[in-house]
Amino acid sequence: MSIKKQWLLNIFMVLLSWITFPFLGVKNIKRFLPASLIVGVLEIIHASIGKKRKWWVFYNKPNSYLFDELPFNLGPFFLSHFGLLKFHSEILNCLFCLMELHMLSLHILTHILQKGLNIIA
Repeated sequence: MSIKKQWLLNIFMVLLSWITFPFLGVKNIKRFLPASLIVGVLEIIHASIGKKRKWWVFYNKPNSYLFDELPFNLGPFFLSHFGLLKFHSEILNCLFCLMELHMLSLHILTHILQKGLNIIA
């Protein structure tokens, strides 16, 4: 792939990812920004350590981190963390609601059984 096509692809990829950013909502951005920044920094560190230790092989060797890997870290990787965190927090909220309903039903059931046992005794 030519350098010009690579530049255009990188710019398009980052812009397309960041266009979806406002749809997350201000509340979710504030909530998940610290975790996403930490994961993004860890991903950058992971990439640099992986290159030095040769954890993976590139058939088309990247020329530089700035033009080849950084757009992925700033675009899809960084913003996908927001979506994943938001999705998983919603799932956890549903699970906690189900657990609360289960505990409430157990409480009501034990209350009914205790009343029933008191009537018999």
